[in-house]
Amino acid sequence: MMDNFLKKIALITIYDDYNIGNKLQNYALKKSIEDMGFVVETINTHSFGRWVLSWRGWIVTILGIPRKASHYRRMMIKRKKIFRTFSKRYLNVSRPYSFDEIKNGALREYSAFVCGSDQVWHLWTKKKEELDYFFLNFTEVDKRICYAPSFGFEEVPEEFGETYRRGLMGFNRLSCREQSGCELIQRLTGREAERLCDPTMLLTTEQWDQIARKPEFSVPEKYLLTYFLGAISEHIKQKIDEIARKYSLKVVNVYCMDFSKENDSYFCTGPDEFIFLVKHATYVCTDSFHGTVFSILYHKRFEVFQRSGEDGFMMKGRLKTLLELLRHHQFV
Repeated sequence: MMDNFLKKIALITIYDDYNIGNKLQNYALKKSIEDMGFVVETINTHSFGRWVLSWRGWIVTILGIPRKASHYRRMMIKRKKIFRTFSKRYLNVSRPYSFDEIKNGALREYSAFVCGSDQVWHLWTKKKEELDYFFLNFTEVDKRICYAPSFGFEEVPEEFGETYRRGLMGFNRLSCREQSGCELIQRLTGREAERLCDPTMLLTTEQWDQIARKPEFSVPEKYLLTYFLGAISEHIKQKIDEIARKYSLKVVNVYCMDFSKENDSYFCTGPDEFIFLVKHATYVCTDSFHGTVFSILYHKRFEVFQRSGEDGFMMKGRLKTLLELLRHHQFV
C-alpha cells in the first residue's frame, strides 16, 4: 500500500467551470482512486472546453451593453467563481497546460493516466487534437486507463472513424458508461468493452454528505427541485406546476435562465450546494443524467424529462441504460 502513495495519477476529463455533473463526477472518480492509496491530480487544459466566453463577451460584460446580455455574463462569471472555489477545494487541479505542452512531455511525471468519465469521447471541438488528448495518445499504452467514458452519440462521424478506431485500440482494456457506447466500441474495434457505472455512483450518500453544503440563499422548507440543462417547454412547466400543487411544494429552479432576484441565487448554485438541495428536496424534476443519479442515490421521488434539442438525443443512451438497470434490479 505504501508504494501506491508514491504513484501520481493524472485524471483526464473535461475541465470547465459551469456544469454541476461534470464537477461531481470529477470529484467522485478522484476520491475513488485516492481511496485506493494513490495521489490524484486533475489536469487543467481549456484547449477542449465546451464553453468559452469570447473576447466580445468580455467587452460586453465590462461595458454593460446590452443590459440583459451583460447581466447574464456577470452571473456566469459569478457562477464560474463558485465552481472554481469547488475545484480548488476538492479536485487538486494542476496548473493550466496547453495541448502542445502535453504533447511535448509536460506530464511525464505521472505513473498513469485515467480518462473519464463524462463525454470525453464526444469530439466537441471537431479537432483531431481533442481525440489525441482524450485517447491519451501522448503517453505510453501501458499508462492508459479509461473509466466509464462516454461518447454522447451512437455513431462516429465518418471522417473520424479511423481516428476513433486507432484511439480505442490504444487501451489494453476498454469500458464505457452506457450500453450504446459499448456496442459502438465493439463495431469499431471488434473488442468487448465493460459497461461501468458513472463515478458519482461509486460513492455512498454518507460520502456525499461530507461535502454537501447548505446554500447561502434561502431554501423553502418543502420544495420541488428542478434542474434542466435544456429548454423547459410549456408542457414541462405544466407538469412541474401540477406536481408542485399536488404536494404543496415551492419550486427551486437550479440553473434557471429567467433571471430575477431569487433565480440569480439558484443559477449560481455550486456543486456541493446541489447535493444538499437534492438531499432535502421532496421531489425532483430534471432532464439531467446527474440530476437523475443523485435523485436515485438519495431515494427521491423524481421525474426525468427528455431534453430538448440535439443534446437531448445525445442524452438518451446513458439515461436509458441507467433507468433500464434500475428497472431490472427492481423486478429481479
